[in-house]
Amino acid sequence: MELEIKEKLAQSLLGELLREAGYDLQKVDYEGKFESVLKNKKKIEYQSYLKDLKKYSNEFLIIGKSPLAVQIKVVAKITKEIELPNSDGNLAVIFVTPTPPYFHITWANEFLQTGETQTLEKNSILKIKKSLVKKYSKKVENLLK
Repeated sequence: MELEIKEKLAQSLLGELLREAGYDLQKVDYEGKFESVLKNKKKIEYQSYLKDLKKYSNEFLIIGKSPLAVQIKVVAKITKEIELPNSDGNLAVIFVTPTPPYFHITWANEFLQTGETQTLEKNSILKIKKSLVKKYSKKVENLLK
């Protein structure tokens, strides 16, 4: 299965997991935001922005006391060389890997500096029950086979 398809499926599964954990999610819709701008401008003027839209297509916005953007990355292995957007500290990244533990989470700016992550079961960013992580780990295991 192509990586892009796996990313979309993993994003969907993580969306389900986060909703089941009680989070209110919104899919980030960068394309929709540019739609009205493009109606009045020449597409060529916005080519550099349009090129970057794909980079942000795997994001959710968690609505709560303070909004939190969460980007999903499906990777073969977590290495410090993985490209992430610079962040003001409000972007969390969930890595999905083909080997257990399948879910890792980190702040984007922290990862860019240290390369460190936490497992989703034992993290300080989102509160998610271990039983829920286990349930969705089985689903991801089947997806990434």
